[in-house]
Amino acid sequence: MGEPTIQKLFDLTGRVALITGGSGHLGQSLAQGLAEAGATVVVGSRDRQKAQTVVEGLPSPGGAVHIAVVLDQLDESSLNQGFDEAVTAAGQVDILINNGQLGHALDLTNVTGEAFNKDLQNATGYFLLARRLRDHVTGRKAPGSIVMIGSMYSVVGSYPDAYDGVCVASPVQYHTLKGGIIQMTRHLAVYWAKDNVRVNCLSPGAFPSEKAPQKMVERLKLKCPMGRMGIPHELKGPLLMLASDAGSYLTGQNLLVDGGWTSWWSLKHARVMEAALHNGAEHNTNWPCCWHDVLPFEDSTFPALKFQARPTIGNISCGMRRISIDGNRICSYWNLMTDAGELE
Repeated sequence: MGEPTIQKLFDLTGRVALITGGSGHLGQSLAQGLAEAGATVVVGSRDRQKAQTVVEGLPSPGGAVHIAVVLDQLDESSLNQGFDEAVTAAGQVDILINNGQLGHALDLTNVTGEAFNKDLQNATGYFLLARRLRDHVTGRKAPGSIVMIGSMYSVVGSYPDAYDGVCVASPVQYHTLKGGIIQMTRHLAVYWAKDNVRVNCLSPGAFPSEKAPQKMVERLKLKCPMGRMGIPHELKGPLLMLASDAGSYLTGQNLLVDGGWTSWWSLKHARVMEAALHNGAEHNTNWPCCWHDVLPFEDSTFPALKFQARPTIGNISCGMRRISIDGNRICSYWNLMTDAGELE
């Protein structure tokens, strides 16, 4: 028996995919991609009419009949009713895309405890739906695939200067939520692998909608190596890899689709080391530095690094990474705390 073709691996014909937040900015493109791959798509939304509008625009290459359901992941009763309705209408659910997101436009200066906790309920909803999917497919003795939607802000902080004077800063509760979703993904993946249920996370970079302030968007472009923002359809391919048999040996992973945004960090680390050697770090010479991230630089492409010597124990503080200098040998390793002082 020969290997499956690439077309077969990505084919979702005969499978049912439930996507929450399917009427949103990214959700519509994700639903479109699932339908184009042959899946029966169940579009979940708090507003049935919005979900139905999306359903009516989805293609059906294999004759699939798509479905709209009311589903609010912040309400346990609603999410259970929505999942049950999806199973009743479609006969089964094989794929879950946890995409729904409801949050408050409040930043670290004014978010209330109530709003913070409410936003974190999105993670609770993601888990409860994931467990429903797992229990459903194992009861059928069928494989399952769960894709959580994270964010590049689940692994890096935001640039304050991108928002300053234009709009509310990226909400701290959003960063907290998305970081937790990645860890949930890993945890569920290792527990449910034996059940033939894969759990992965797709983390988009900057994909602003038309409602986003244009001045902020222009600032964000300067932070991205590709010099532009993401377009929703650019998430279709990565989603299908995680949801389909094309990703059959992938579980517990976080796939970043960010135009190279999070790759800046590797460049910064290399330049810190280069600058350290250039400034005379020699054997038995203890001098640490802190760096400032200054953007835009002369060509608005690469970040400039400035150093300030500090009297301490001979390590260079570089955000999340500590770099030790010993003669010509440089060793770097992850460290959650800095030895040479705060990031400036």
